[in-house]
Amino acid sequence: MKLKINALLVFMANITWAFAENKLPDQEPFLAIQITEGAFTGRKTEKSGVFFYSIDPGKGVMGPILEIYFLHDDKITKRISGGSTSRETIATIKKIGLQQFDYNAEKEALDRRLGKEAAAKGDQYFPPIVSDGAEYKITYDLDGNHFSLTEWNPGSLIYFYADHSPNIAKLRDVINELCIYYGRLSFGVY
Repeated sequence: MKLKINALLVFMANITWAFAENKLPDQEPFLAIQITEGAFTGRKTEKSGVFFYSIDPGKGVMGPILEIYFLHDDKITKRISGGSTSRETIATIKKIGLQQFDYNAEKEALDRRLGKEAAAKGDQYFPPIVSDGAEYKITYDLDGNHFSLTEWNPGSLIYFYADHSPNIAKLRDVINELCIYYGRLSFGVY
């Protein structure tokens, strides 16, 4: 009888776990990297991208827990839930201190400055450009710090400008920290 009850509890836990995986948390993600338009597919009406949540696991569990949801056309295609390193990763992200700034104004000012610096050396500055690919919307909201950016193929631009801007460097550093966290979870070395 005891074995049957244990088997039933395991079965019920698995049903609950499967149900939880097919539903996003009842809160906003602290970081979302969402595809909003494709060069050849047009404007997206459904959510697609990667969404990062800081989940309070409740009493008796050390948290927060960092959960990553991958969505394609409003459907969860993958979910990764972190363990003990979640708390450290979220603390590191908070220390980075990303805050709202005008990304486009900063980028334009950097292009002007880098152009003048190149001209002073007798060189010509060519700002980085992107073509086709996808438009992304990156939103960040953690501990009252908000940031939002909509840009075509922002990765290479963020990494280029981060070397010249403390604000953009913070955005790069948040993304890098989450890449390291995801990689460690994926490789099983967390």
